[in-house]
Amino acid sequence: MNNDIEFDNIGKQTPFRLPEGYLNSLQQDILKRNAQPANTASLPQKRVSTIRLWTVVASAACIAFLIAGSWMFSTHTITKQYTIEDIDMYFAQLSEDDQQFLLDIYDDIDFEDYLLTPIDNTSL
Repeated sequence: MNNDIEFDNIGKQTPFRLPEGYLNSLQQDILKRNAQPANTASLPQKRVSTIRLWTVVASAACIAFLIAGSWMFSTHTITKQYTIEDIDMYFAQLSEDDQQFLLDIYDDIDFEDYLLTPIDNTSL
C-alpha cells in the first residue's frame, strides 16, 4: 500500500467517495429519529409523587421547628424576687470563710457611686 500521498497531484478532486444515495438516506434517517418520541429515562409517577410528599412533610416539619423554637426563646424568664429572709437563710448556709469573703467584698463596694450612676436603658 502506498502511504505517500502527493497533495500537489490531487488538485480539486475529493480524495474519497460517498455511496450513491447516502445523503438522501441520511436525511431521511435523521427525520425518522426526530419524528419518534424520545425515549428518555424518567422516574415512575409513583416515585415522583412520593418524593413530592416527603418534600412537603419535611418542609412542614422545618416550619414547625422554627415556630416552636422561636416561641421557646421568646418567652421571658421570670426572675424570683428574693426577700431579706431568703438572703439571710442562704448566707447562713455558707461556710465561715465564704461568709467572710462576701463581707470583705461588700465592704469594698462604693455604693454611693453605684447608686448615683444613671442606668443606661438602651442596652436592656
